[in-house]
Amino acid sequence: MRHLLLILLPISSAIYEVLLRLSGDAVGPFQAIFLQTVVAAIFLAILNSRDIAPRPKVARRDLAVALASAFATVAGGQALWSLAVSNGHLGTVSSISVFPFEGAWGALLFGEMLSLRILGGWGVSMLGIFCLFGANTTLGLSSGSAEGYALASGLFFTLGTALRRYMTPELPDRLVVWLLLVVSIPISALQAATSGEITYLPTTPSTIAILVALGLVVLAINFLMTHAVRTHSLATIGTIFLAKPAISFLSGAFLFSEPTSPTQVIGAILVVVGVLFGMNAAPVRAVVAPIE
Repeated sequence: MRHLLLILLPISSAIYEVLLRLSGDAVGPFQAIFLQTVVAAIFLAILNSRDIAPRPKVARRDLAVALASAFATVAGGQALWSLAVSNGHLGTVSSISVFPFEGAWGALLFGEMLSLRILGGWGVSMLGIFCLFGANTTLGLSSGSAEGYALASGLFFTLGTALRRYMTPELPDRLVVWLLLVVSIPISALQAATSGEITYLPTTPSTIAILVALGLVVLAINFLMTHAVRTHSLATIGTIFLAKPAISFLSGAFLFSEPTSPTQVIGAILVVVGVLFGMNAAPVRAVVAPIE
């Protein structure tokens, strides 16, 4: 049960991928990031209108960390991920992006220990990912632009989420998410303006509905990730995120008729086995911030 909320992370991320694919060419990748961030901020303001004011006082350090986290997550992770999803096989780019960078940042930035069992779980999952998507999974940058975008996206996105642990522990999760969304809006707006994608707004009902859904999913991912980073080891998060390629594989097969094979089914099973093996060994941090 302690990992129940964490399991929602790869599921919600896979839903985000599906919505991005459904949006197609109706809206540019950078404009989509800007609009979904605005939608997420509006929903959060509506849901928590009485508690948005900074309580307790937000320190300058928290603002600086929020800016750095948002820049790495939005300008780096989400932007590159949108390009990857738009240009490549959904399952393949997903597998590239979830290399266990989160656990690596935990070891590098916070001195977290990676046990042999955790590394073994990662190894089994990566073997499953190789079975799912072939050599492109491990070649990364040399296998094409989409895989390169996905690899860089995973590196930046996990850095942005790891930085959230530097924020004052007494800040409620919802205030942390609010800060991240507020500073993300101008960053994503600048990206969209620079790329020339912010010159129009979508008007078709289907596109608007997808953008609203993207905003809700982004809000959910932000809450789940913020709480996870502040209450669990990054190795735990990195382990559970390795389940995302298997979920993306199923999404691509059932929703977009992407080709499948018996080897891929075996790969999906190996991914799940590796996640379960490593997840059970991944240490859990004590709660350092109030659970809202």
